[in-house]
Amino acid sequence: MEVSMSKYRWSASCLLLLGLGCFSEDIPTDGVSGTSKSDAETVTRPEEADEALAALEVDSPPRMHTNEPPFPTKAYQPNDYYCDCPDAIDLLSTTLFPVDLDLLRLAQLDKPLPVRYRAVSILTHRKNQAVVPILERMCSTDDAVERFVAWSAYREAVEKKQLPPPSEYSVILALYKKEQDREVHEQIAWFLGTARSKEAVPLLLETLRDDPGDCPVIEALGLIGDPQAVPPLIAAFEKVQHNGHVHCTAIGRLATPQAVEFLIDHLDQYGAVEALADTKSPRALSALQRHLDKLTRTTRPEELDFALTKVAVMKLSCQSPAPLLLALAEDRSNNEWLRHHAMITLREYDASALHPRLLRLFRDDPDPDVKRFCVELLKDSSLEGVTEAIVNCALTAKTPRTMNEGALQDALLEALNKRLGYSYRNLEALQDRLTSSYVAY
Repeated sequence: MEVSMSKYRWSASCLLLLGLGCFSEDIPTDGVSGTSKSDAETVTRPEEADEALAALEVDSPPRMHTNEPPFPTKAYQPNDYYCDCPDAIDLLSTTLFPVDLDLLRLAQLDKPLPVRYRAVSILTHRKNQAVVPILERMCSTDDAVERFVAWSAYREAVEKKQLPPPSEYSVILALYKKEQDREVHEQIAWFLGTARSKEAVPLLLETLRDDPGDCPVIEALGLIGDPQAVPPLIAAFEKVQHNGHVHCTAIGRLATPQAVEFLIDHLDQYGAVEALADTKSPRALSALQRHLDKLTRTTRPEELDFALTKVAVMKLSCQSPAPLLLALAEDRSNNEWLRHHAMITLREYDASALHPRLLRLFRDDPDPDVKRFCVELLKDSSLEGVTEAIVNCALTAKTPRTMNEGALQDALLEALNKRLGYSYRNLEALQDRLTSSYVAY
């Protein structure tokens, strides 16, 4: 068996030795057994790993992006650096062979930024804390792009628990205070929120007073969870005309009595319904039920508001709402907002007992978003017939005409890669493999 990638073709035995984990336990591997870390360390590193290390030094040419904003942005840089050599990065992120010293060498200052960023990113995925001093240097360099990608990588690593949050924040707060680049400033705020830095709250509140619509700061204050941020967040909400849902979400996370009172008074504001439900306040259910009753009496209620409120009431009023949520999604007389939000909320619960109903819904429902939610919920299912149904859907998929169809195809690709032990990057290549490897189900 071979795994098709955009640049390399790796044999099954090589992939297993490199620790990619591309084969699930119930998929035959042509007689090749799995390799433990101790086994791998006694084997000479294969040349494929050396080729992957060399591939990290590829140039990063400028790219055009779909829906790129009319102003310059650094937001695409991390993904661009990844897309220059994705197979090499994925391999080195998971291999059991000792490549960390080579990566640390590539992360040093004499290498171009794309090379250093790729090496640093891989080291964070490998949970190697030796990368932290390198990240700290990159975060304080004179190059704004380098600072941006470094803070982005550091934040993601802390969020995924690949690296621990800092034990001390004085240097980071000083960098935040003097940062002049808007995008980098936002990245540092996000980092402080992700790291739950209570030391950052006074400085973040100072920023909020100057810019009441600063979304990264608002989100950071919500994540940190210091209740003293509630009055300033409410004051900031009153001063803005846009993105009030960001304020509501942050206020809901803090869940103080004042926060609950504010959300009850602003249930017509987008984001307030979900934020109030998430507070778990004893007052939340009755307030949401009154809001739902008001919407029900309205001749033409706003569909999204109705959907969010109905699902929130169901979550708070039922001890085990998963079957009821799925029933909302199964009922095609409901509008798409209600059906989709019910499926999204179903992700919060153990839906294993509902897999037969989800499989039936996946097979029968024509809505690509409903199908996608079903695939995501069935991705790890051991229910008989799941793989067959997903394969059939993948084999009949055509060039997507809408973003919804494209998202469904991405979900099909991810699910089948996981269930069948593949690593394909596009559905067309997977379809070719399925067509050549399987008798039609």
